[in-house]
Amino acid sequence: MPVLLLASAGAIAERSITGTFRRKFNRLSGPIYVQRLGVDRCAADDRAEVVEALRQVVVRLHRLRGRVLPQPHRRVLAYSDLKLENVLFPDGPDQPPVFIDPGLLLARTAVGVAKLISRTMLTLAASRPGPQTGKHVVHGIGVFTAGRMKGLSVQDRRDWLRDVLVLWLKDSVSILTTHLSGTHRTAPARPGDRPRGPWG
Repeated sequence: MPVLLLASAGAIAERSITGTFRRKFNRLSGPIYVQRLGVDRCAADDRAEVVEALRQVVVRLHRLRGRVLPQPHRRVLAYSDLKLENVLFPDGPDQPPVFIDPGLLLARTAVGVAKLISRTMLTLAASRPGPQTGKHVVHGIGVFTAGRMKGLSVQDRRDWLRDVLVLWLKDSVSILTTHLSGTHRTAPARPGDRPRGPWG
């Protein structure tokens, strides 16, 4: 009961994947925001292509909104600010992690899974650890995702995977556009600092 009370009292709608996506890409300021992407981050020859690709993705994700069926599955606590510097291993890498700055949300199960996949893949893209590490991580994501679908019917699995995919895309697009817009500046690294993910 205390956890449920915490989740409902501490929920921050702006931190949800869909809430963030709608705020950034609304019908009024969204097109202007997309058009300005990469002004300070991309080479002039590349920027037009990047902007057009992201514009098409945003439009398609908006169109998918009405096609994603509401999920009947249980709601769980989701960690709204999942990123590298918020996960600590004080007792070593083989021991359970400690999460800081939780910003908890009560959400359907697809939300936490989508965030984990999105931010793991963005970290891979940014760090480029090599093909072997990439294969291990992708395999782990597959095992993790399959485990979350145990007990679901074939149709429920399809609906759940579609929900995860759409949320994954929305989360990745929101993070990438924040980086390209230059609105989230990374402070200079200090000796001993851990590497930061592509979202800051």
